[in-house]
Amino acid sequence: MTDSASTGKTPASFRKAAIIYNPFSGQGPRLPVLIKILLGLKQAPVPKLPKGENPLLLIQAFFRDHGLTADVAVTTAPGEGTPLAKKFVALGYDLVVAVGGDGTINEVVNGLAGSETALGVVPTGTVNVFRLQMRLPADPLQACRAILEDGVRRVDLGRVNGHYFICMAGIGFDAYVIRRVDSRLKKAWGVLAYGLVAMRRFFFYPFRRIFLRMDEESILRRGYFILVGNGQYYGGEMVMAPNADMTDGYLDVCIFKRKRLFNLIGYLWGLRRGELKKYLDVEYVRAKKITVYKRGRHHVHVDAEYLCRTPVHIEVVPRVLKVAG
Repeated sequence: MTDSASTGKTPASFRKAAIIYNPFSGQGPRLPVLIKILLGLKQAPVPKLPKGENPLLLIQAFFRDHGLTADVAVTTAPGEGTPLAKKFVALGYDLVVAVGGDGTINEVVNGLAGSETALGVVPTGTVNVFRLQMRLPADPLQACRAILEDGVRRVDLGRVNGHYFICMAGIGFDAYVIRRVDSRLKKAWGVLAYGLVAMRRFFFYPFRRIFLRMDEESILRRGYFILVGNGQYYGGEMVMAPNADMTDGYLDVCIFKRKRLFNLIGYLWGLRRGELKKYLDVEYVRAKKITVYKRGRHHVHVDAEYLCRTPVHIEVVPRVLKVAG
């Protein structure tokens, strides 16, 4: 259990809890060690559960054993987590636990933002960038214990055209790849599906320039690939912004200035080593508001979920979400 005084957390005692459970999360294949090292991916350890045990039943039992009945809603299709979370807020629940991957977490975040209902997370996804950023336990029961015992903190969120993200957003090629990965390919290959699509589509992608402005600056910035981070990590253990802080009221923006294959390989290596700031052709800026213009009609994702095409307005919304754990 952590020291709440040193982490900005406050003790919490929950009265009414709900669980939003994605039964399809984390079903992709486990990647070979070499592939994970090359891509900078750290898949969550496989929980050691009794044979045939349903993780949802274990989670419910844990909360029940600690005096808290947790009602359950199971998602059956993408997007269902947001209206479910909004419903639980309206019904007076003070804790909603997302059991799933980063996509499920993003949906629940969009239902809880701006409310007094806290988010709890039991990570079951393939990679779980949110788990890495918040330093949450990978084991389901340890994650439940952290939710109840480690206090509550308020964190910033990013917002793109009204849609919230908690970890990061991307404009350009990575969003295009996310758009092209269908559910069947992802189920068959897991996170490796994104790499396969990226290699296949790279030589056909137009890589048009992206034009953007920060805050109230008059300068027009340009790049071929943009990452906007609320936290440090991108796509696993790749570090986009080593000094990013989810409570500082800023977003961290990386603007990639080159589009050749050699440069992109270098960028991936820089992300893997957490050294993007050393690259002269990567511009690193901290901002509260970012305007990305329509020219090029670039693809946009939030928390690795495809959202829309440009133009977009991106902003930080300070301390708008309560997180337990």
